[in-house]
Amino acid sequence: MASKTTLGNSKFKRFLPLVYIRSGKVEFDPGCIYRSLLPETDISEEDALRVTKKVTRVLINHLFFYTFQNLY
Repeated sequence: MASKTTLGNSKFKRFLPLVYIRSGKVEFDPGCIYRSLLPETDISEEDALRVTKKVTRVLINHLFFYTFQNLY
């Protein structure tokens, strides 16, 4: 289930695809990445936030690349 994120500006969510779960569609939640990194790795909260932001940026860049590639 998606939950609210505290990663700052959430306007980027409009660029990301919906995540499908058994109960239906939900918005992409970068907080899930952040929360899963903390218990499963030995990185700090600051590094987990940095990784989450980088992963989100990569997803946005790939989405734009494939979207614009299919337009032409």
